[in-house]
Amino acid sequence: MDNTGFLHQVITDEGFVAANALAKVLHITQNDLADVTGLSRDSVSKSSRCKTKSTQARLRDTVEIINRVSAGRANSSASLRPMSIQSINHLRHD
Repeated sequence: MDNTGFLHQVITDEGFVAANALAKVLHITQNDLADVTGLSRDSVSKSSRCKTKSTQARLRDTVEIINRVSAGRANSSASLRPMSIQSINHLRHD
């Protein structure tokens, strides 16, 4: 998951986390998103409730966690993959 692309997909131009976009990117329903974040279904489905400070704080926490995990995964796999491939190729040629 490209971190920059992920953030652009789920953060609106106004700076809000779009719950419907977050659910879509994660391939889950809004009900699932509500369950995972501990929010009510109305908080993630109604735009007026989705923009409240408490709902946005919870959604931002969720986005931040996903962003950190995916960045860590990308960094670790990028640094390990070439080494593993080189090791395997080296063994084949010996």
